[in-house]
Amino acid sequence: MKIITKEIRHDTPRESGLFRRIPGPKPIFIDIETTGLSPERARVYLVGCLHPLDDSRFQFLQWLSESPLEERKLLTEVSAYIQDFSPLVHFNGDRFDLPFLQQRADELGIPAAFTGRDSFDIYLRAKKCRTLCALPNCKQKTIEAFLGIHREDQYDGGRLIPVYHEYVKTGDARLEHLLLLHNEEDVTGMLQLLPILSYAGLADGDEMSIQITEEAPSVIAGNDASELLLSFRLKEFYPSRVQFQTAEGWYGILQDHALRMRIPLMRGELRYYLPDPANYYYLPEEDTAIHKSVGEFVDKAYRRQATEKTCYIKKMGCFLPLPENVERKSSGRSRKNWGKENFGKEIFYPDERKTPYCEYQPELLADADFWNWYLRGVFRRIR
Repeated sequence: MKIITKEIRHDTPRESGLFRRIPGPKPIFIDIETTGLSPERARVYLVGCLHPLDDSRFQFLQWLSESPLEERKLLTEVSAYIQDFSPLVHFNGDRFDLPFLQQRADELGIPAAFTGRDSFDIYLRAKKCRTLCALPNCKQKTIEAFLGIHREDQYDGGRLIPVYHEYVKTGDARLEHLLLLHNEEDVTGMLQLLPILSYAGLADGDEMSIQITEEAPSVIAGNDASELLLSFRLKEFYPSRVQFQTAEGWYGILQDHALRMRIPLMRGELRYYLPDPANYYYLPEEDTAIHKSVGEFVDKAYRRQATEKTCYIKKMGCFLPLPENVERKSSGRSRKNWGKENFGKEIFYPDERKTPYCEYQPELLADADFWNWYLRGVFRRIR
């Protein structure tokens, strides 16, 4: 069995802070090469691991079996090496690499623990942003192409199986180079894949991904009464351009630290629903609700008890659609306008449609907390 070790320098992940997305104190990246897809009939012949030494240096190791009889030794040494690391970071390893390693170890009687421990699957996170990033699939090479990553290796694991069998027979150094190169680029490539976690964070709407800088968003020239055009400066870095549009009309272009958004506006009259309908009358001819302390002076023929659906007043203005329902269901009531107390703004509705709105005023641009929340809600709709 051959063990290859070398030190690799790679600045980007630490500089961009992407490692903070991987939970655990000592992550180790791992990828395996096998002679087939079934652990009952196939063997592990190559394992590659990578872990950080400091902010820019990484230790890279490969265990290469020169004979099928060396699989036991390979798995024993790999298991011992990774014991002190957590989590195991991989690409689709929850479904393939780790169960494969575990089953081979079990069948060979090796007391190893490849499954049942902290694990971080880049593939599963990447699936969350497939729609946002317009990816045809979430294969490693597809994501690499999206991020502009170039590979020297042009093989895949399946095509290398006959290469390995020929290598076992001949020991050809050229074949060994092909095997090691493919595995190395799979492992070190995971470092370059880490920016996809930022896009996955967008699709999840997490606070780490959606954070605008302290400066207010800029209004882009050309606004009219039907839309708001804004430019945001984001704290997170997004290396590849993404263009998106939701069914509700939000449109955006994202690249580097910049996000440009086109947000539809509504000008007209909307309803503001009042809490506690029992304390209000509804006036059908005026299509509005009034408090009973005032409504007592209205002829009974022109008033009726307000209900959840009729307990509202109307307001003319310019309104901004909200990407999430900011109401709270409580006390058996499906609609309780709690904007001022909790959301901080009055919430309006057009007729009985569910889309909530808040009033748009230019002062709203200075509210960074609002826009951080707003953008998270927009991205959560792109799934």
